[in-house]
Amino acid sequence: MKQFCLGVMLCTSFFSSAQKKNPWVFQTSLEVNQLRTLGGSFSIHPPLGKHFSIGAGIDLIRVRNISKNVVPIYLDTRFNFQLKNIQPFVFLQGGLPAYNKLLSGTASTTRTELKGKSFLGSGVGFSIGKPTAKVKPFWSFKYRIYQFAETFTQTGERPKVMARTEREQFTFSLGIQY
Repeated sequence: MKQFCLGVMLCTSFFSSAQKKNPWVFQTSLEVNQLRTLGGSFSIHPPLGKHFSIGAGIDLIRVRNISKNVVPIYLDTRFNFQLKNIQPFVFLQGGLPAYNKLLSGTASTTRTELKGKSFLGSGVGFSIGKPTAKVKPFWSFKYRIYQFAETFTQTGERPKVMARTEREQFTFSLGIQY
């Protein structure tokens, strides 16, 4: 299933580059997390003025010391400017790392689970190509801090948060902007 989702995210750009009549910017990328694992990313950026955009995105990644894939859903704020055929940008991201895993508690009376709570991230990057080009390659570096909560639930009681864990991670992205 991971390979299917990753393939859909990466191939979307090839089928939608013909719709470049609107000013929105779409980005699809291959993510290399902590220089160890691969993931994918897809984001949409409607412009607010000439240099600023606020958009949304979704990733499929692995976070260090987390056993399953994490799917961050986020808001993405970008500032970019054009320098001849290079367009540098800086961005801030924040959202929810969609993750929920039962850690223990096979009995029906108790259970412990790890849930994604929030994340914040920032980064820099650049795209290469003429301002009028439909498709441009881009590269970016992002740094994120993920927060997870481990909760303990016993039947008939309110869930108790046992620990809040944070994971830091950097990611390199290589993709196309269309």
